[in-house]
Order: sequence, then C-alpha cells, then structure tokens
Amino acid sequence: MRAIVWAAVSSKPQAEESKASLPQQIADGRSVIERNDWLEAHPPLVVDGHTRSYTGISPLLDACVDMPQYATLVELARSDSIDIVVCRSRDRLGRTDVLVSEIEGYLRTHGCQIYSLDMPSRIQDPEEFRSSRDKAGLWTAAIERAKAEDEVATLKSRYEFGMKGRIRSGLHPNTPPFGYRKGADGVGQIVEEEARLVRLVFDWYIAGLPVRTIRDRLPSYANGRYPRSDDGVTMILSNPYYTGLAAWRFRDDKHNLKPRDQWITGEGLHEAIIEHAVWQRAQRERASRPTGPHREAYSIYPLSGLVVCGQCARNMQVRSTTAKGRVYRYYVCRCQTVRLRDLEYLVAEWICSVAEGAEEAEDVFAELRQREQQGRHDRRGALEASLSRTTVALERWQEDYELGLIERAEFYEHRIRLGQEAEGIAGELERLQPEGPTEDEARDALERLSLPGPEELAASWRDRDVALATKAELRRLGVRITIRNRTAEIELFSA
Repeated sequence: MRAIVWAAVSSKPQAEESKASLPQQIADGRSVIERNDWLEAHPPLVVDGHTRSYTGISPLLDACVDMPQYATLVELARSDSIDIVVCRSRDRLGRTDVLVSEIEGYLRTHGCQIYSLDMPSRIQDPEEFRSSRDKAGLWTAAIERAKAEDEVATLKSRYEFGMKGRIRSGLHPNTPPFGYRKGADGVGQIVEEEARLVRLVFDWYIAGLPVRTIRDRLPSYANGRYPRSDDGVTMILSNPYYTGLAAWRFRDDKHNLKPRDQWITGEGLHEAIIEHAVWQRAQRERASRPTGPHREAYSIYPLSGLVVCGQCARNMQVRSTTAKGRVYRYYVCRCQTVRLRDLEYLVAEWICSVAEGAEEAEDVFAELRQREQQGRHDRRGALEASLSRTTVALERWQEDYELGLIERAEFYEHRIRLGQEAEGIAGELERLQPEGPTEDEARDALERLSLPGPEELAASWRDRDVALATKAELRRLGVRITIRNRTAEIELFSA
C-alpha cells in the first residue's frame, strides 16, 4: 500500500531548527511505513505552523489556498496516488474540528485511510475500505477530533493568559506600535523621529483634517518610516499605548474602540508620546465625525461638526443650492434649516461679546467652572469606587485562600492581577486633571479669535487656513451650537 507522512506544528516557533518536533514526527512516520512494508509514495508533507483557524463554508478550500501542503494532499488523494496518510495524531491535520472533519471526509471519499501514531487503528485492504463503513475508524476519528479541539482551546487559553500577564506587567503584548521600538528588556523605547510624526497626526486630526489628508501630508514631514495608509493613521489615533497605557483587545475588526470596560489594561512601563487629554480630544473628534461608505472629507466651514439640531439631536450638515447664478449654503437636518452666513455671524458676534466681557460672559465662564469641577468630581468618584471594589475583591480572595477554598497558585494569580489593577487606578487618581481648557485658557482663546470684530471675523472664515484654525480652536474649547426654531444656543465646553 502507498503511504505518505504528514507532519505539522501549531506555530512557527515550534518549527525552528532547535525544536525536534517536526523531524521526530517524520522519523516516527517513516518507521511505521517501514515496519508495515508500505511504500512511501511521496516525500513528507510538512506544515511549519498553522496560520489560522478555518471555520468558513469550506475550511479545506481555504487551507488549500493558504498552504500548498493541503493542496498537494488533496491532489494525491484525488488522483488515487496514496492509500494511507500517516500522522502523529489527527489534530496535526488542522487546528479546528471542522477542518479535520472535512479532510477526513475527503480522504475517505477517495479511498484513503488515516493512521494515527497516538491512536493507531487497523488499516484495511484498499478494496475492502472503499466498500466498508469502518465504524471503529469513525469512532476513533471522532475521539481524536475532540482531542484536537481541546488542544486548540488549551493553546488559546495559554496564549490569552500570557498576553494578559504581559499587559499587567506593563509590557506591550506583541510589537510596540509606530513611534516605539522594543528594548532589550521588552519595554517600548521612543523613536523620536517617529514620535514627532505621531504628535503631528494628533494635532492635524484635532484641527479638523481628514485622515486621507493627514496620510498625504506625512511623506513631506518624514525622514524615515511613516504610516502609508488610512488604516495606519486611524490605528495611531485609536491606540491608547501612546498615552503610557499598556492595553490589549481595545479595538474591534474595524479599528473602532470597544467600550472601556472591555479593555485589558495595565500601567505601561514605557514613556508616553501623547498626553491623555490630547488623546481624549482625538477620540471625541472621531466620535463627532460622520461615518459611512459615502463619507465626504471635512469642508472649510469652521462650524462643521459643531451644529446640532435641538429637535432630533443630529449633527446638521452643510448643503448648498444655486439660484440665479448665486450659491446659497445652509445647515440642514430633517427638522429645520438655518442659513450658513447668518449662523456664522451669530457665532462671531457671540465670541466677540463674551471676549469683551458682556453681561452673559460671566454666566458662560461660571457654567464652565461648574462643569469643570463636576467632571473632575464625577471621575474621581468613579475611580475611588473602582479602587474600593478592587480592594474588597482582594480581601475576599485572601479569605478564601486562608479557608482552604482555593489553591495557593490561584490566590497568587488573583493577588497579582488585582494588585496591578489597584496600582493603575491609584496612578490615574494622582494624574487626574479636568478635561478641556481651564477658564483662563478659554478667555485667552476667545480674545484671540475676537480681535477683528464680528463682521471681520465672520468674513475671515472664507479663507481656508483661517477657517481650519478657527475650527480647531472652537473644538478645543468644546463649543456646541444648538438650533431650536432657527434660534442658536451657544455653549462652551459642552463635551
């Protein structure tokens, strides 16, 4: 009978020359072939690391596309060139039960049997095998597939445990992102030239530039590596590692941030490139921008993204119409419409009146102070409550250990985890600062904007650079314009 040896390992590191797994699998397989007087009909097929789990409509087809070894095995079985596949165990054929099951079904259909070294079964004559149901072989295959699934689950659990351990010790789980290099101790070290580009990315984005424009600008400012795609820029903007935080699983498949309570985090040992407040402003900017397949780049209008309908709470968009050769622009939503020029003049007038100390100015800044203090108080209260829960949880694990309800290793694992969480929360409490500008910063910014006067200020926004600079300043101040019955209500630091 014609046989072939199949050897495989789960990951690339297991296939290194210093490892004996693959050569041992090949040697053991050939020994079985020689002992049974089978003919080795083809050189061994060696998979030096399964790249991923195949769970699609046709896992075997996906595997054949990814790895030529599967395609060769399929072709040998289809062309009736082999009768037996010798492997250490059936879990070497794939990482998932669905893939192993499909491979077995394909081989069985073409009269090819599987001989597992870990769970050997009787090999039938090829002619008898084609006409038999081989119930014993089916049961053996089912048991080994279950074993393969269990091994995959175990490997996944070990991987997650290792990643969480690195995060809790303050290290990046894999390779640090653009702007850093991994040091000899595993801690990310800042590459200053790349860090400069990271800071520019955040500054430009907060100033209102779209991701595509930032991507196109970067080559002119770079002296080495730089993000070359929109996704590269987006991943920089959404990575909390730049704030000094070690985090894992904080993004979904579309690079969107998950809810904060779903992150796995630890206090990073690396130096931050971006201040936490800057990163938070970038996240608020991302949340405020429109999304969808037909998203347009940001316009030159300084109030775009700041105007909200008071009836439906949607962002109002700029739309234009042409009549008698003139272009008229409006902020519109499903509920109402307001002329763009009129709204810009109202906002310019409000900026100038507040900066000059009009009667409503004190009310504006009093509200700013109140929100600033309330935001700081709410955040501090949440952190203190979280620290208290962590402390209580640690005490309960200590009590269970002293009562003999859990093993020492389990207790130490929880103690390390909760201790690091408590240190991280305590660090946040120490660094806690109110988000957004202070009252003095807000006054200075409004005074700078108001220098030309209302009419001149509104007119200056026709210049693209002035409009972008104004937009960046208004966003930093957290200005929000709510339209109710065509009346504008302007708030400061509404974020």
